[in-house]
Amino acid sequence: MNNHLIAIYPTPTLSFSGDIQKIRAKLDEKGGNKYSSLDEPLEYPLVVALQLWHHVDQLELRSALFGSTQLQWLQDHAGQVLPDSIETVIKSDGYWRPGADPRGTRISAVLVGNTVSAYSVTSKLPELWLNPWAATPLPELEPFQTVYVDNENKLATREATDTAAAVFKLPQEWPTPRA
Repeated sequence: MNNHLIAIYPTPTLSFSGDIQKIRAKLDEKGGNKYSSLDEPLEYPLVVALQLWHHVDQLELRSALFGSTQLQWLQDHAGQVLPDSIETVIKSDGYWRPGADPRGTRISAVLVGNTVSAYSVTSKLPELWLNPWAATPLPELEPFQTVYVDNENKLATREATDTAAAVFKLPQEWPTPRA
């Protein structure tokens, strides 16, 4: 494991309030030609870090990155739903999309922190979401909990290999012991 530190200067906060469209728009901005021409491949994997000040759950992130889910079914000639045909499908409206018209391949991963602050830094590490269709894939990255697409084409989670307190070399009760 490399011992590189990541430093982030104060930046304007993003307030998504669960807004999937705003997350996709921010990824569009970062994944566009901000770091090089769209015609040139990136030399290194591009990881976009999102600091979300309102809690965004895994379902919202999955919808923003991979596409929203919807129910699909078949009907008989009388218009009745065939119960055995009901299935959940993923729409192609996610930021990352494979196939003939790929999308989002410049961003290798998204590192998502929900309400990370100096007072809660030891509570949980940000979560890393890997793009399975990235033009420049990101190799496995410890210590973050990682969401990835497994060999069966399903989302899977690899647990964090360390705690936030250990990574930052701080006591678990940072900044003060809990009473």
